Amino acid sequence: MRSAFASNANVFLIGLQHLDFNDQATIEEIRKINPAYTNAISRDVADRGNALAERIDAAEGETTASAVAKVLLMSSLSAAETPLRGLTDGELIETLVDPLQEVSEIKAALGRLQGQGWYLFQGVDQRVFFGQTANVTAEITEIASNIADEHVLQTLRDKLQEVFKPRTGALYSDKMAILPALDEIKLDDDRPTLVILERAADRLPQDFVDWWNRQDLQNRVLVLTADPNAVKTLRDGARRMRAIEKVEERIKAQHGSASQQMQELQGVKGRETAGFTSALRETFKTIVFPIGKALRKVGDFHMEFERNDYSGEQQIIDTLTKHGKFIPSEKFDEQFETLRLDAQEMLFDADAVQQSSLRRNAAVRSGWFWLPRNGLDQLVKLAVQRGFWREREGLIAKKWERRTKVIARLDDFGPNPIETGRFHINVTPEDADTVYVSESGPPDPPTSAKLDGRVHETAAAAAWFLAVDSKGVAKTGDPCEWRAPIRVKPDVKRVSGGYRVSFIASPRSAKIHATFDGSDPKLGPVISSADIEAPLGATRLRAVAEVDRQFGEEESPPLQGGLSEAGGTYTATRPALKIDAPATLTSRFEPKDTAKAFSALDRLAKAAGARILGGSVEVNGGRSEQDFLTLRLGRDVPILAGDLDGFVKSLVEKLSADAPTVKLRLDGIEFSSGRELTAFCDDMGVDFDRVTWDQKP
Repeated sequence: MRSAFASNANVFLIGLQHLDFNDQATIEEIRKINPAYTNAISRDVADRGNALAERIDAAEGETTASAVAKVLLMSSLSAAETPLRGLTDGELIETLVDPLQEVSEIKAALGRLQGQGWYLFQGVDQRVFFGQTANVTAEITEIASNIADEHVLQTLRDKLQEVFKPRTGALYSDKMAILPALDEIKLDDDRPTLVILERAADRLPQDFVDWWNRQDLQNRVLVLTADPNAVKTLRDGARRMRAIEKVEERIKAQHGSASQQMQELQGVKGRETAGFTSALRETFKTIVFPIGKALRKVGDFHMEFERNDYSGEQQIIDTLTKHGKFIPSEKFDEQFETLRLDAQEMLFDADAVQQSSLRRNAAVRSGWFWLPRNGLDQLVKLAVQRGFWREREGLIAKKWERRTKVIARLDDFGPNPIETGRFHINVTPEDADTVYVSESGPPDPPTSAKLDGRVHETAAAAAWFLAVDSKGVAKTGDPCEWRAPIRVKPDVKRVSGGYRVSFIASPRSAKIHATFDGSDPKLGPVISSADIEAPLGATRLRAVAEVDRQFGEEESPPLQGGLSEAGGTYTATRPALKIDAPATLTSRFEPKDTAKAFSALDRLAKAAGARILGGSVEVNGGRSEQDFLTLRLGRDVPILAGDLDGFVKSLVEKLSADAPTVKLRLDGIEFSSGRELTAFCDDMGVDFDRVTWDQKP
């Protein structure tokens, strides 16, 4: 009663929390109840301002911690044989709450006492009580006080290494410099090094600035400053966490992992970890990175923890992206033009340099951006692909003597030359606005015809194209010589007297060589007529077309039933398919409708390693004449079947038609085995005896 009335606080209901534990008479009465708590009282409850609860209250300007400690102490004094000691959180709050006392304040005070009290325990029934002997907190505190400073520093470094480890490696390397001496910092040519300095957030020490000015790799320094006062808190936390590891080893050896002592320790460990995490939030506020010829400080770095998980790397990346120093992969294309122009200004020491020189300058020039891993290589690749730079003889050039160039290619979508005798040639000039064409040799601009448009139609076996820049910016390059594909198509028909064979060649000017005895047609006679009778005794027809001693692909249609004077028969044979060896379908595959096309693509996508060798895809919406999307594939650029399946589905999605039709043409298909080839033919209903295929020896 006397203590309550002497208190300056508002007292609504007098309780045990109003006892004055610094009053000798009060302490004597408590000792009469149970004399075993003298040490607990002086260490954790009251000792004229020196006990834990009193120190907490002094720091917070409150009396809540002392009230909590007194009530818990009084609830723990029972000397019965099986006493019920201590209070649950709910009982404690019910005892102490009043109109001016926040529940959160009671919980916070209890948490601090549990984290630092030497004599507080929590039982399996979740009751918190004072014990007669010290708990693991006391052991942790004693061990922590004897740990050498260098071991504490290493523990802190290990903890920060885990927090800031580069999980993706997109920006900085895993060779971080954490709380280092300046001579311990090692920079990486390829990626920035994260340096964590124990320095005030508002300024960098001059010795560090001087160190940075002496470095060659100035664009490889990324600094995170740690407030010295906050670092002291982290050191204290690291010291206790290292002590906890030692206590954990002792308890595991003596009592086992499932013991009550281990459960108590895990509670302490959880609170220490939470305290360390809380201290981290207040430690790092400023990030420093090179810009221009100086170091720029940014003070809006905020550490955010999600479910007790912290990705320091990602939050550093987010901050640097916000301030334009780091260009993430998803913004690479959007920022391409800026990157290209700045690279030309900052990274090129000449009009043409080695790529290693670009990498070196990216590390040295502090005004340059930071890119994801291999980002500079990607920039070079894109700039070359888009025609801004050129790569030749190991050099990357931003400026060079431009020369015109022209590419001529047969239009795969044009009429079949074997049927029409004419070729549609797509012509693509580079660095030129005029194309001259000739069918008798390289064009002469004063006398040769200009190409009207970008398609040339001809029946000739060869054509030459020359690209010219009429503005004179690019010098005229070499002419492009186009040669018609040489083909022959024999057609065998049974007649009353044997066989009649007709031939058609492309180009029409081609000579046709044919033999009927299986010998090499290139050495055989030229067929003078396009329609001839097969000679008696013919066993095997082989035909090939020739233009200026250049031969096309040989054709060998079967003479069904054969022909001989003796009345014998001949059956054309081909080598047996090896089911375990790679095989290529060389005859064209064209599904009849959309459903068949998607079935074929799905089947090929599931065939391991299947690749498409040339062809085309047309997706038609049917809503207008120009309502279509087309994809053309060159035979020299193999495409994985699974990729083509994805491309076609993407085209259908982009067209956004209610009932699109898909026209698929595949000029060749590589299979990982003959077994896959035959399975595909069977699934697609293709007569295997009517297709052509090839297997390398």
